[in-house]
Amino acid sequence: KGYEIRRRHEFDKKFLLSRILQKFIYNQFFCDQVVKKLKADRELAETLVGVIGDLIPADNVVSFKFLFQLIGIRPSIPECVSKRAKFPF
Repeated sequence: KGYEIRRRHEFDKKFLLSRILQKFIYNQFFCDQVVKKLKADRELAETLVGVIGDLIPADNVVSFKFLFQLIGIRPSIPECVSKRAKFPF
């Protein structure tokens, strides 16, 4: 059981990243968006490759901030929440 806990701790975020990237790849619109963004933003591409190549911890990219950057959405989560909170419904 100790092995399973350590394995989950070590790999769960990388597996989650893999599942998210697979969803993007299978959706033509999102795949095109991600490819355009990675082509335009070398730092973002290097970060993603670093995680895939085990040079950077997956914690660095398994976040809404990185996901939004990857698909080209600029607003931060606090901005989204505060804007949503202003709607009357």
